Amino acid sequence: MAGIAAFLGLATYAASKAGVGLLTKSAAVEVAADGIRINFVHPGHLDTTMLTGSCAVAAEMITAMEGDVPMNDF
Repeated sequence: MAGIAAFLGLATYAASKAGVGLLTKSAAVEVAADGIRINFVHPGHLDTTMLTGSCAVAAEMITAMEGDVPMNDF
């Protein structure tokens, strides 16, 4: 999600995610004429140690993110 939305304290992480996304889109445009398709996936929120172990406000972030998941399987 950080590659497509802004989150407090994640500027460098978000910039790297957004950069990978745009790099992928650019590569897709460059090879499309050769019949090559390139896709990338934005997986959304994942309950990982990166999220829970590195954020001082992890509990509040997780509670806020749970509302973003339509099937409530965060």
